[in-house]
Amino acid sequence: MDLGEDASLDARNRVVGERVHALVEQAERQRRELAAARARVAELTGAAWSSDRLVRVVVNAAGVPVEVQLAATAYRHAPREKLGRSVVEAAQAAAREVARRVAAEFAPITAQSGDAPDLSDLVPGATDIGDLFGAPPTAPKPRLMTEEEEDEYYRSGGYLREGR
Repeated sequence: MDLGEDASLDARNRVVGERVHALVEQAERQRRELAAARARVAELTGAAWSSDRLVRVVVNAAGVPVEVQLAATAYRHAPREKLGRSVVEAAQAAAREVARRVAAEFAPITAQSGDAPDLSDLVPGATDIGDLFGAPPTAPKPRLMTEEEEDEYYRSGGYLREGR
């Protein structure tokens, strides 16, 4: 190699090194922002009343009910089935609310990650990291028990044997 080729190679290496350094700094900043967002999300709750105002449900960030409040008149004015539907309605509304708030917490970080270049943008011909692993596996959809299977499960005490 002559001096001109060496200088050109050095210049390209410097540019790639600067880009990699910038990417590492961006990744570290995003890691800190993600950790902070996760901490904020862990504290989030969502709450909602049923449309009939008989039930209020509070859920955690995962949408799991952590508190259920019944109006004082709930048992007098609503049959069990209606009260059950009210609990479900309020829990679903609270879960939707907290999901919206969780998404809002992560939205800035998600938007930033879309700006990050792929490896092939920095090094021509390189394989992108995402291509190395392929699409993430999807969990199989659980099969619901038939009414007869559910009856047998409870009749035989199957719920007592699970998890042992």
